[in-house]
Order: sequence, then structure tokens, then C-alpha cells
Amino acid sequence: MVVGNPYSGSGATIGTCIEAAGFVGLSGYAIYSLWKTRPLRVALVAILSLIPVRFYMLLTPGMFKLIGVSNLLLLFAAVALHQSRPALEGASALS
Repeated sequence: MVVGNPYSGSGATIGTCIEAAGFVGLSGYAIYSLWKTRPLRVALVAILSLIPVRFYMLLTPGMFKLIGVSNLLLLFAAVALHQSRPALEGASALS
């Protein structure tokens, strides 16, 4: 979105740069939350970053659809992390 949208000729604006910085910040927080095994935080980041822009991208054709798909995969990762958390806690108690 920041470097060049093939469907629009507007280019990078201050709004798209701020939006991109917000998404990079959310991605960093998601990585930190995954590292610390905090599934609720990961789900919160996935939902916050999905609404509203990436949900719109999920419905678009072409390469931008993959951006919305990546958010859904992050949400599925949060659910999988939540489901595997009791096994992770049991494994850490043994060591």
C-alpha cells in the first residue's frame, strides 16, 4: 500500500505511511506475544489489524487478498496456541 498500488495512481500519502507504521507496530507486538505464548494478545492483534482495512483487502482481487489471508492465519495461530497451552505448561513443569 505504501510503495505502489497497481489499482490506484495516488501513491504514498501521509495517511498510508501512518497506517503502515501502525501495522508494523502491531506485527511487532504479535511476534512478541507469540514469543511469550500469550494467545489472547495474539488474537487481539489479529482482530485489531483485520478491522477495517485488511477485511476490505480480503475481499479484493489479486495480491492484496493475501494480506487479509495472513490476518486470518494469525487468528488461527492464536487459537492453536491457546489449545496447546496446557501441554506447554505441563512440559515446562516437568523440566
